[in-house]
Amino acid sequence: MKKALSILLSVCVILTAVISLSFTAGSAIIPAANTGATSGATGDCTWTLDGTELTISGSGKMRDRDGAMDVEDYWGADVTKVTIADGVESIGDFAFFDCKKLEEITIPDSVKSIGWCAFDGCKSLKSVTIPKSVTEIEWYAFDDCTALESIDLKNENAEIGGGAFRYTPWLDSFPDGMIYLGKTAYKYKGECPAQFTVKEGTEAIGDEAFYGQKELVKVIIPDGVKKIGTLASP
Repeated sequence: MKKALSILLSVCVILTAVISLSFTAGSAIIPAANTGATSGATGDCTWTLDGTELTISGSGKMRDRDGAMDVEDYWGADVTKVTIADGVESIGDFAFFDCKKLEEITIPDSVKSIGWCAFDGCKSLKSVTIPKSVTEIEWYAFDDCTALESIDLKNENAEIGGGAFRYTPWLDSFPDGMIYLGKTAYKYKGECPAQFTVKEGTEAIGDEAFYGQKELVKVIIPDGVKKIGTLASP
C-alpha cells in the first residue's frame, strides 16, 4: 500500500512539473507588445519598425501566420501605421490581427492577395484603399474593424471571402438588400424574401451571400455568373 502510494505521489509530482512547464511556456506565447526586435524577415519579405510605424519591404509574399498565437516575426500590437512597399505580393494571414491602434495602411499595386484575418480587429482603422492588383480578399480580412467607414475597392472582379467586412460601419451603412461589390453579390443584408433575383452583370455570388436567410426558397441567377461561393445558400 505504501509502495503504491509512493508511486502515486511520484506520478503527481511529475505531472505537476509538466503542467508548470506548460504554463510557463504558454505565458510567453502572446506578448503584450513585440519582443523588442525592430526588424526581421516575414516570408520573402523584410520588416522594420520605427517606433509604432511599420514598413514591409521586399519582393514576394509575406509569411502566413498560423493564428493569433503565432508570434514568429511578430512586430507587436502597438503599430499605428503600416506601409507596404512596392514589390510585396501578398499580405499574410493574421498579419495585423488585433492591432487595435492601427490607423493607416498603404497597399501598393504589387499586392495580389489579402490573407485570412489580416486586419481582423483593427479597431482604429477608418479607411482603406484596395488597389486593382488585388484579386483575392480572404475570409474575415477586415472583420471587426469597428471604425472602418470607407472601403475603396478598385478591382470589381476581386474574389471576396465570407465575413471579409463583417462588423464594420461600412457594411452597416448599406440599406437592407443585396450588397454588390463590383460584379460580386457580396452579402444580403436584412431579411431576404422567399424569391430573389440576382441582378444582370453579376459574375460571382460571394461566400455566405445568403447564409442564414431562412425564408429564402428560390434564387434566380443570371447566365453571366461564373462562381458561387462557399455557404452561399441558406
